[in-house]
Amino acid sequence: MDKKRIIGIGLVALVIICGIMFHLFHRDTENAETSEISATVLKNENDMITVQDSDNVIYTFDARNIDVEVGQNVFIEYTGLLDKNLEVQDIV
Repeated sequence: MDKKRIIGIGLVALVIICGIMFHLFHRDTENAETSEISATVLKNENDMITVQDSDNVIYTFDARNIDVEVGQNVFIEYTGLLDKNLEVQDIV
């Protein structure tokens, strides 16, 4: 094979790999299934809100521009998964 053909095949493979990676890392959140939890606000400071759900699991969320009071019951709608082992939840 000549060098031009090898380079062409390499470029096609690279484009295919980049397309697959883009698809894997940029999931469509508009069509993602949403979930909701009901919780009580434990702490609201430094753009973070800490809540406790009905199973006594405590979660912390990035909560910029959210006006809630400590002790207030809130409903949080989100896409993604909650992980009680994470310090701050990584949800949309």
